Amino acid sequence: MQLYAICDTCRHQHLIDFDPQVGPGSAFSDWLTKHPQHRIDFRFPRRSYKDDPVAHPWMSYLHNADIKTAYAASAAVTITLASLAASSTLLAGRESTAVDNGASNKYLDYLAAGFYKTGAANLQAGVIQTAIVGNIDDTPTWPDVFDGTDSVETVTIQAMYDQVCRIISSIATDATQRTWPWGPAAIASLFGGVVPDQFVFFVSHSAHTAANVWSATEADHGIKVTGVYATAV
Repeated sequence: MQLYAICDTCRHQHLIDFDPQVGPGSAFSDWLTKHPQHRIDFRFPRRSYKDDPVAHPWMSYLHNADIKTAYAASAAVTITLASLAASSTLLAGRESTAVDNGASNKYLDYLAAGFYKTGAANLQAGVIQTAIVGNIDDTPTWPDVFDGTDSVETVTIQAMYDQVCRIISSIATDATQRTWPWGPAAIASLFGGVVPDQFVFFVSHSAHTAANVWSATEADHGIKVTGVYATAV
């Protein structure tokens, strides 16, 4: 059974399925949650219009849409990770091609997740670190050695890394060959709740002894992002 839920306090209306027996998550329960201690009423659609030439005041109220989270299709980040050499300081690694959020996507957030596979030899207990680096301006200008392209980079000094690299994943590895997954993790929270106009991933590791590489098979590694946005329903 459908009826109009009306709030005279905030002047909204919403056509809902009326079922007071349904708990949290139902349209009826959601309406009551949104209008605590408000002046609310319920009207049957047919009775509201039948044989009444005078429009009821609530008929001009705004419709109360629900704002819910929605997700875009996941996309692979362009980054070549096969045979990535170990770096004892984690300053040398691989930068991805920039993810451009400002041009057209304009997502409120991204969920990022990925996986990396170590090699069969020269393993050690170490770290696989994934960081996000945002652009300085919309030119775009990038900090230090970053340039928004899929390329090998070595950050100048540790203090520079600490300033521009926001760590989204840090995996403590052992000396056994494994595929190490991480995420999903939100990006906006790393930048005070706002996604940068453009950003890159920077991956470095010390899962192998110095200069030795992890798996040479590109399919053994990957990073994906899923755009998050709000939708009115």
